[in-house]
Amino acid sequence: MAGKKIEQVFPRLFRDRDASLCDSYCENLRSLGVQAVLLDKVSPEQIPHSFWEWVPGKKLGSIKIEGRNFQQLVLWRYDTKGGPRYFQHYIVHATVGENEEDLNARQIRPLFNSKRKPQEFTWKGGLLAESLNSDLDLKERLEPYPLHIHVTAKKRFQYVLIENRTTLARNDYPHPELLDIIDRIANHVRRIAPPSL
Repeated sequence: MAGKKIEQVFPRLFRDRDASLCDSYCENLRSLGVQAVLLDKVSPEQIPHSFWEWVPGKKLGSIKIEGRNFQQLVLWRYDTKGGPRYFQHYIVHATVGENEEDLNARQIRPLFNSKRKPQEFTWKGGLLAESLNSDLDLKERLEPYPLHIHVTAKKRFQYVLIENRTTLARNDYPHPELLDIIDRIANHVRRIAPPSL
């Protein structure tokens, strides 16, 4: 066992735990009235592996979402010396084309200004960032939550990734307000880049 991660020693245990976590996420979403279906690993609706090459960690599972501006919730685990960290990523089907730079945005939340007073966050990036900054209702909704959201588009693919880079506990299920926030961001994405077929 020396030099090996516990996941390497007990691979089946971790596979079962990952599958169970994805199932419980799906059930939680349904309890909120969200149309959610856990995708099979070989489903043609799975996002291609090559899309995730630049994202560190391990994909645990993908949940198909209907009736929202985003189409999938992808659960991700990143193992550290301090233990596993969990993240929720959201996929928006969009015709990226030449809009790659326009569709990139990241949330900047400075802690203090020169007078040591908390500052409002802002969005940095292209056209999407401008659109998000103009949405005062979204800003108000985001203000109470310590979220770190990045939006990334890749020209090679017809997807836009909304990353919630906030570290989560294993059972930190998405709450209704977070889902509404992600849905609103996804709506801004789709205004710039219509849905891909």
